[in-house]
Parts: sequence; structure tokens; C-alpha cells
Amino acid sequence: MRLNRRNAEIMAYRAPVEDIIFTLKHAAGFAKARADGFYQDLGDDDLDIVLGEASRFASEVLAPLNAPGDRYGTPFRDGDVTMPLGWKEAYRDWAAAGWNGVAAPTAWGGQGLPHAVNAACIEMWNSAAMAFGLGPVPATTCEPAKSAPLAGCGRLPSTCPHG
Repeated sequence: MRLNRRNAEIMAYRAPVEDIIFTLKHAAGFAKARADGFYQDLGDDDLDIVLGEASRFASEVLAPLNAPGDRYGTPFRDGDVTMPLGWKEAYRDWAAAGWNGVAAPTAWGGQGLPHAVNAACIEMWNSAAMAFGLGPVPATTCEPAKSAPLAGCGRLPSTCPHG
């Protein structure tokens, strides 16, 4: 725990990325799968980099938004939903970095990584800020996403004008 300027406790989050990487490589069988010819484009360094960056985003961007987001909520006034300070920018940066397509096919603009890697990323983001982690879930209902599945309209699903 750390203290903020008002001496109130704030939660710090550090993803257990080393444990996650070890588990994927050894317990989940990535090493054996690669030896059997799967995931040939995914080397150990690639896995370390992808999960390290997902961890950094969770710890440095999402975790600091968690408590303020809980306090502020998402008020609905005059037909508009107002997101907590910093959430719009975090979502924009998350999507721009390609995190919305970790396991999606490259033909759709995704990274084409194994679903287990996506699950590991989601675990870190949900642990850092559950409300943020749940936000993108209904993103595929966005009308522009029907023609370009990972594009959407760039807005948080709760504020998307397309559905």
C-alpha cells in the first residue's frame, strides 16, 4: 500500500508476470507445443515481451485508475455517460497498442497469438482494474466492428453510439 497526497491508502498492483510466463512455458505446455510444431513464430523472447508489456500497462496505467474509477463511477446525465478521469485515454491507448486483438487473427488486424496468452493478459488487466477489464467485453456490438472487427468506433462500449 502507498499513501496519496491526502494520506489515503491506494492500492498498488504488480502483475506476477514471471510466474505467468513460467506457468505458460512449463505447466501449460508451451515448450512442448513448440517442440511439436505449434506456435513456431512465438519465441521465448516474444512471450516475455508481450506479457511484460501487458503487465506494465496493468501496473502503470490501469491500477492507478481503479480506486478513482470506483469512487467516481460512470454517471448517466442528460443522455450521456461520463467516464472517470483517465479512462477514455487508457482505453484509447489500450486499443491503439493492439491489446484488443491479442488472439484475433492477423487477417482481422489482430496479433494472432494463442488464446492462453490473451487469457494471461486479461488476467493482469482484470486484476489491476476489474471495471476496465470488463469494459471491452461488449465492444463487438459496435456497428463499425461488423465490417472491421477490431476497429470499432474507438469509444468505450458504454458510450458507443452504434449499439
